[in-house]
Amino acid sequence: MDTYQSIGFTKKTYGVKGELKLNIEDKYLEDFSQAAVLFLGIAGRKIPYFVEHINFENPFTLKLEDFDSKESAIELTGKEIFVRATDLLKEEEKVFEIEDNLV
Repeated sequence: MDTYQSIGFTKKTYGVKGELKLNIEDKYLEDFSQAAVLFLGIAGRKIPYFVEHINFENPFTLKLEDFDSKESAIELTGKEIFVRATDLLKEEEKVFEIEDNLV
């Protein structure tokens, strides 16, 4: 049985092509960027969805396969995002460095 790691959540839809705004924890950005499949928490289950495109610019958005309109993507808003624990990168495999800019 797979174990999962929560990495963030979907926010509201963006545009009319089925994209979703996201909030991903900084420490999981690289894991998220390399994931071909993400799992969304829906009705107590983790449902797999395949990533079509990720936009890392502002706003940070995600496009999933088979969701091509705002109306179809709206059902995925406000959902927790998971990856399989086995898909998480080991610390030595990570390339990105997250810097805390504390003032």
